[in-house]
Amino acid sequence: MKNNHLFFEVIKWEFSRWFKIKEQIISISLGIVLSFIIFGGKSLFDKNENKEATIALLNSPKISFVLQKDTKIKLLEKDTSELENQKKLLADEKIDGIVLIESYEKIKVYLREKEQWVDEIHQSISESFRNKKLIEHNLSEADLKKIFLQTELEEVFTGQQKKKFELADVIAAGVFLGIMLVGVFVGLAYQFVVITGEKQLRITEVLVSAIKPQTWIDGKIAGISLLSFVSIVNYSISGVFFVFISQLFGEGLALPNLLVNPAGIITMLLFSLAGLLLWNTFYSAIAATISDPNTSARSSLMLLPLLPVTIAFFALKNPEAIIVKILSWFPFTSFAVMPIRIALTHVSVLEIIGSLLLMCISIYYMRKAAGRIFALSILLYGKEPSWKEMARWLKEAKN
Repeated sequence: MKNNHLFFEVIKWEFSRWFKIKEQIISISLGIVLSFIIFGGKSLFDKNENKEATIALLNSPKISFVLQKDTKIKLLEKDTSELENQKKLLADEKIDGIVLIESYEKIKVYLREKEQWVDEIHQSISESFRNKKLIEHNLSEADLKKIFLQTELEEVFTGQQKKKFELADVIAAGVFLGIMLVGVFVGLAYQFVVITGEKQLRITEVLVSAIKPQTWIDGKIAGISLLSFVSIVNYSISGVFFVFISQLFGEGLALPNLLVNPAGIITMLLFSLAGLLLWNTFYSAIAATISDPNTSARSSLMLLPLLPVTIAFFALKNPEAIIVKILSWFPFTSFAVMPIRIALTHVSVLEIIGSLLLMCISIYYMRKAAGRIFALSILLYGKEPSWKEMARWLKEAKN
């Protein structure tokens, strides 16, 4: 009972000394402000780009073309002999550009800088040229459509596989992986700072005289994992606001189907939390063996979380591949791979429960190993235990 009380005290201490509600609110607020700046700025930019443009048209072949109905282009028809005079007006910013049509095959555009209206004029003249060729070859629009008509293919799935992956779901899955990676690295950073810092200051050896090493390391793992989980939720909330604000400005970023599926959200959060616990357990054991993080070769192990996340990105293309299904069961990769499968395809409840159960079992045995390594490593100074020594400690602990 006393150990349970101390366990929660350590969790409270590790979480509260790093977690600041004010900072979380500021972080979400900054995300909202940045979203307004991004989409508001883009909206203003688009309005500026759509301003009316006055163009001098020198059309000696008298080529007929039609601009878009809502065009912002105002054409001033001029004779070719007025080219030099129009260039002066362009330099004096009296007009916005000059279009010199010599033939369908040769068009010159004079302008001070890159302008959006050039593409519209080019497209309109090209459309006119295409229609001219259709008439010359006695073809209609319907004939042209038949020529380029592709065979219609409809996929009919007889199982529970989704018909297609929505783009919004793929993007959401990719964003989830990025946020998950940030959460893992947040926990990693805190584990290394806390454990190696306390070890160098010889604080831990004083504390373990009043609390069991296993309870101490368990509290650290749980507290820092909770902190990492909060950071994931924080970034996810900012992401949802980003999508909603985009819709306010007419950008129309689609909401993923997962957001209207509470069971899917809860499942992904469970995998996120389990993944954070597993990786924080692993890194707490590694951090306990490091005497100086600035010189230790084991600091390179910090890059390990990149491996499962990179693999999960490949799963975005084919979430039903055999290797993806296998990795969605392996504890150190399932935290990233299984949520991708859940977001993009159908996964049975038994698979989800089985994968989570394997992660929980791995967390249990990993924390026991971390506690043993932590208990013996905190008293070592100037020398890092070898992998062989740590294996011997774990073997002796079983006996």
